[in-house]
Amino acid sequence: MILKNYWEDSFKDFNSCESLKGEINCDFLVVGGGIAGLHAALFLSGKGDVVLIEKNLCGEGSTGKSSAFLMPDSEMELKHFIRWHGLKEGKEVWGIPEKGVNLIVKTAKKYNLRCDLKKEDSLFLAVGKKGLDAVISEGEARKKAGFPYKLYNIKSLTKILGAKNYAGGIRYGTTWTFHPVKYIQELKKILLKKGVRIYENTEAKSISKNKVYTSGGCIKGRKIILSIAIGEKRFRNTKKYAYHTQSYIAVSRPLRSKEIKSIYPSGKIMCWDTLLAYNYYRILPDNRFLYGGSSALTAYLPFFVKSKMLMKFILRDFRKHYPSLKDLKFEFFWGGFVPTSKDLIPVVDYDSENKDILYVLGCAGLPWAAFCGDYAARKILNQNRNCDKYFKKEKNFFIPHWMESILPRAITFSINNLYSKYYQKDK
Repeated sequence: MILKNYWEDSFKDFNSCESLKGEINCDFLVVGGGIAGLHAALFLSGKGDVVLIEKNLCGEGSTGKSSAFLMPDSEMELKHFIRWHGLKEGKEVWGIPEKGVNLIVKTAKKYNLRCDLKKEDSLFLAVGKKGLDAVISEGEARKKAGFPYKLYNIKSLTKILGAKNYAGGIRYGTTWTFHPVKYIQELKKILLKKGVRIYENTEAKSISKNKVYTSGGCIKGRKIILSIAIGEKRFRNTKKYAYHTQSYIAVSRPLRSKEIKSIYPSGKIMCWDTLLAYNYYRILPDNRFLYGGSSALTAYLPFFVKSKMLMKFILRDFRKHYPSLKDLKFEFFWGGFVPTSKDLIPVVDYDSENKDILYVLGCAGLPWAAFCGDYAARKILNQNRNCDKYFKKEKNFFIPHWMESILPRAITFSINNLYSKYYQKDK
């Protein structure tokens, strides 16, 4: 098992754009070349002169390190949104990442992006009695909302999953998988054809008024979308609005048909479980097995932990559920930061001092990010602002912003995340 990103290793058609040198002007400047930034640029293309800058290659950040599960679930399930916002608004919030899924699928189909897009059902798996209660309550939430689903007990689960030690599960459709790096690189080509100027290996160092300074030059944008995922102090003090958790993924050698059948007796499904530091897995198009997860010990650390031992620790759960595959060789493993806000809802909001600058921060999940990038582009044009109440940067958090002068960010964000997921209710 080597420290290498499978998505990047399996894509051989990288074409990097030149880095910025000198000073330029534009109507719209997008800072950040992840899925949010590219979707913002896509919507703005044709509506003015658009420039996008990325500090590395487009998609090399959290987008290209993700599991590429395209589903509304990220850090919270439907039941959490309903408890928090009530049935009507809970469905509305759940609909945001759903629209993000649809946006990615629609874009891939419209532009014929070669990104291994595939429709695949999802299965939320119960670990222990508490996990079964969580799965049952998710079924009740879907019933209230009028959404289709199917519940499985231990016996019926064996017909669709060859795993041991799960207490049940809930299945639903309208979810997809794809190759995130292929998607970004294909979409980048479309943007270039549409006249978007893209500068890679161009890191934004600072912002002053409507100018973004890089090591090679300066860009003056009439409107600026700052899509940097995780907040940083140098960028208008966005540091207090978005932080990160750490996640790790391993990819196996290609599986034989018999091995795939032992995991999925009746067809492939995307799976994840009810653990707090949850595990997730699926089969890739080349029949490799992707397995990911995190550790409660490292999840909120301010520095990234690169450790084969940590990945082996995470894989212990896989071997417990699939003992017949205990000797399966994993060839790749990598990790990355997953953006998060204090309440697990992204921030899409204006800078307090300059309304020409708009933040996109803390998008935990590619569907959230795609929607928020598109929404930010519409918002900066004063269109379609019906989600503003969810995306505002200043809210009443369990631990407020000012406490970060006393407590480390890791503590304030982790406690706020847990409170939002398990306890918060609409006042």
